[in-house]
Amino acid sequence: MMITKPSITSLEEIADSLSTEERALFQRIYTVTTTIGELRIPPSMQPWVRQQFGSAEAVTKQKIVRVTNMVTYEEALFNRLRASRPIGVRDKNSIDAQLQQANEDDLFRYPLDDTPEDLFGRVVGKHCVTASNIAKYDGLHSLVIFNDFNPLHFSREQVIDYIDVGWEWAKRARAMKPQAKYFFFIWNCLWRAGASIDHGHAQVTLTSDRHYAKIEGLRHAALSYRQNYGSNYFADLFQV
Repeated sequence: MMITKPSITSLEEIADSLSTEERALFQRIYTVTTTIGELRIPPSMQPWVRQQFGSAEAVTKQKIVRVTNMVTYEEALFNRLRASRPIGVRDKNSIDAQLQQANEDDLFRYPLDDTPEDLFGRVVGKHCVTASNIAKYDGLHSLVIFNDFNPLHFSREQVIDYIDVGWEWAKRARAMKPQAKYFFFIWNCLWRAGASIDHGHAQVTLTSDRHYAKIEGLRHAALSYRQNYGSNYFADLFQV
């Protein structure tokens, strides 16, 4: 098979088109998998989606490519749509001033109307609600949107609710796709942690085949530690 325009989105096909020897060498080091992320867009959100991404069809089914170096446990996930995400402009004002300004144009103010939902619906907690990520970096990738806008204001009770809702989302996602069983909860608070939206939120993903590479590498390191010392690495690290 001839690939006329090589790109990340066709990497799996490119690898398959290699000669037997070249493909074996590639697969000795790299694993490439592709998945499709799906979501539902509420009618009230469709005009914004068309303006931001070109069409509603562009986001309802998204192709994600996952590339893993199985030797070094480095990994990248690519979705072309993520380059079109809305990203706020930062200035030199204080964090409080920036948050106050962002609150006036809050994209997550009405999540039921202004965010997409997963095919299995939403999980609603006491202090948060889930939404499907508009530009996914894995096939099952959603948000836990906090009821409180300010990402720096949270209580112990709220944190517990965020994690409980994320875990319930993972169970529902796996019921829809049983082979996806590796859960990851990410709380990237504000722009220095990579958040493109200021409104308080966490992210949840569920992937197949194996843990994400950094976690898988940590798991292997812990197994090696147990073989070498007959002890649990995490318990020893905590004690140290």
